[in-house]
Amino acid sequence: MSKAIENIRAKLPRILKDGTERTLYPELCSFIAALADEKTINLKGVEASAEESSTQHESGVGFPDITVRLQAEIVGWVEVKLPGNPLNHQTYVQQFLKYKNSLENIIFTNLEEWE
Repeated sequence: MSKAIENIRAKLPRILKDGTERTLYPELCSFIAALADEKTINLKGVEASAEESSTQHESGVGFPDITVRLQAEIVGWVEVKLPGNPLNHQTYVQQFLKYKNSLENIIFTNLEEWE
């Protein structure tokens, strides 16, 4: 198993104990960068940051929780929900549809499901 996956699995129970979505962002950002850097993927220069402004995106879209860059260029986004909240839940339909129609390379996750 990947070292990045092992690390985040070990940390998640502590983070989720009293956490919110935002408490997941730093660990997910680290996870994305570490996973990209592993030998099997070997992408150098991947960075992930949370809660960036959406000024470079279409007005009214909002912005996903995490922005992923390769060599400083945006290559995708991650929208995070808490584990136990199914990604097909009615409350997420409009938000996810807006992102799918406006942004390329977006991942939706509750850390149990990845779409």
